[in-house]
Amino acid sequence: PLFPSLPIALAHLQVTANDFFLGFQADVMEATVRRPAMLEITALGAAIAAGLAVGVWPSLDEAKKIQEAACTYKEFNPTMAKEDAMERKGKWNDAIARTLNWA
Repeated sequence: PLFPSLPIALAHLQVTANDFFLGFQADVMEATVRRPAMLEITALGAAIAAGLAVGVWPSLDEAKKIQEAACTYKEFNPTMAKEDAMERKGKWNDAIARTLNWA
């Protein structure tokens, strides 16, 4: 795997609404990618942190229960042959490299 210590990657922000993108990420990272059903999970995390800071929840464990109850996940697992995934990753890296001097 590309990231041997990363068995599952958590996805967030609006780009994650694209199933193709997350499937591609799973393939090139050779890891499961999880997308929360609640796409604004970052906002929930901020709200939970604020609640912890002012004592809405008595402990981090209680706050974790709120997050777990509020969110289910869809998983994207690698499906592409390793050779194809590495070829596409190479093309992805080439495209990124070409953009580095735009600014």
